[in-house]
Amino acid sequence: MNKEIFQRFLTSTGLFLPLMAVVLLSLFNSVLHWLPLTGGQTGIVSILLFGGILLALWRLVLAIRLNIATELESIDQWSEHVTMGRLGDRMPIPEKGTFRSIVIQLNTMCGELARLTYYMDAQVNKHTFRLAQKTASLKTLYEVARVINHSNNLDELLSEFLVILKGMVNAQAAMVRICD
Repeated sequence: MNKEIFQRFLTSTGLFLPLMAVVLLSLFNSVLHWLPLTGGQTGIVSILLFGGILLALWRLVLAIRLNIATELESIDQWSEHVTMGRLGDRMPIPEKGTFRSIVIQLNTMCGELARLTYYMDAQVNKHTFRLAQKTASLKTLYEVARVINHSNNLDELLSEFLVILKGMVNAQAAMVRICD
C-alpha cells in the first residue's frame, strides 16, 4: 500500500519526470567515467550531464514547492479558521493529487466536529436550564422552611408566604384573605 501511495504522489505532483531525469543522468554520468573516450569528449559530455542533473533537480524542487507548499498553506489557513471557531468552513477539494483524499477527510472530520459541538451546546443549555429550575425550587423550599421556623403567629407566617409566592410568580402585588 505504501508503494501505491508513493507512486500516486510522484505522478500527481509532477515529480516523476524530474526525479527520473536525475536518476538517468546520474547513471549516464557514472557510465561515462568508465568508458574510455578520447579527444576531450568526456569533459563536454560530463558538463552537459551535470547541467542536465542540475536542471532536473531545479525542476524537482520547483514542483515540490509549487504543489506541496501551496496545499500545505491551504491546510494551514483552513486550520486557523477552524481554530477561531468557524467550524462551517470547508477546504476546496483539489481535482487530483495526493492531497485530495486528505482534504476530503479533513472536511468530513470538521463537519463531524461541528455536529458534535452543536449537539454538546444544546445538551449544556438544556442541563443549565434544568439546574436553574432546580436551584430556584431549592431556594423557595429553603425560604419556606426559614419562614416556618421563624414565624410566631399565623399573620406573620401568611405574610412571609405571600412575599415568597409573589417572588416565585414575578407578581407586583399579592393579597391574602383569611376567612373564619
